[in-house]
Amino acid sequence: MKTIKFGKVICLIILLLMISVSVVLAEDRPLNTWVPSSGQVGAWDSSNFPNTVFLYCDFQWSSLSRLSGLRADYNETLEMDIVFKNFGGQSAYAYWWYNYDYHNPNANRGTYWETNQPWPYWDTQLDDGPTERPFTVGCSDANVFQPNTLYYWWAYAVKNSSGSSAKLVAQRGYRAPDWALMDPYAVFAEQSYKVFEFTDWTAPGTKSWTF
Repeated sequence: MKTIKFGKVICLIILLLMISVSVVLAEDRPLNTWVPSSGQVGAWDSSNFPNTVFLYCDFQWSSLSRLSGLRADYNETLEMDIVFKNFGGQSAYAYWWYNYDYHNPNANRGTYWETNQPWPYWDTQLDDGPTERPFTVGCSDANVFQPNTLYYWWAYAVKNSSGSSAKLVAQRGYRAPDWALMDPYAVFAEQSYKVFEFTDWTAPGTKSWTF
């Protein structure tokens, strides 16, 4: 019995050490050190696949100092989320991803989604609530972003209505464990900022923005 208990204690210590190495404690950073400087989003009906919406988001940073908050820790992540309104009498323009594989989230790259972000992942919608429907392709290693470079993601979603209000949310997070690159199940939110609100954009359509 003593040997078994001692083994359990050793396992617990190892687990705690792994967590302490992999996870950096949450800390808000100045918005102008991680939120992109400018970009554009778009959403419209697509004829490439049945009953689908084509979504895209591009963004960039104007200087290295605007990226400093994403380089403060080694496991920083970033998502630029297009979020459709699904409450207050509105039905979200898009509700689910098109042909998303929860067992292999990054499958079908180049067909149903694509990006030039470093170490990307096609984000899951497993824990998302019904009133606000977010869509994004995230970056699991935000340390690698460079200034004056236009980054983008695009993907297909299932069309749910003829249109709705939408907003853009920038979300900084962390990756744990550290080695789990390109894994949407290993990314955790740390800080969010609404780049623009539901009142600022109605999809289908496009919207440019600056920050």
